[in-house]
Amino acid sequence: YQNFLMSAGISAAKKEAKLGFTRYKRPERILKIWLMNRKQEQKKSIAKKYAYHCHISVKRAMKDFPIFRIILQNEKIQKHLNLNEKEVEFLKN
Repeated sequence: YQNFLMSAGISAAKKEAKLGFTRYKRPERILKIWLMNRKQEQKKSIAKKYAYHCHISVKRAMKDFPIFRIILQNEKIQKHLNLNEKEVEFLKN
């Protein structure tokens, strides 16, 4: 009798039937978070290497990234930090 009472309560909860079409789509928020993480991956790896050599936190390095990005254009510094080709390409763009 439980299902019988539940179905009656659910059907009596609405006064009017909802009209119109409800469009369903995939969740976009998770996709946007994933895309942003992929975009920031190179930046984060460079910041980790820079933070290690400068004795600062990775969070601070990420915050100051626009400032030291100019410094990292120097090839000597890139070699000292052991930046790979993808990271060097990221810095050029």
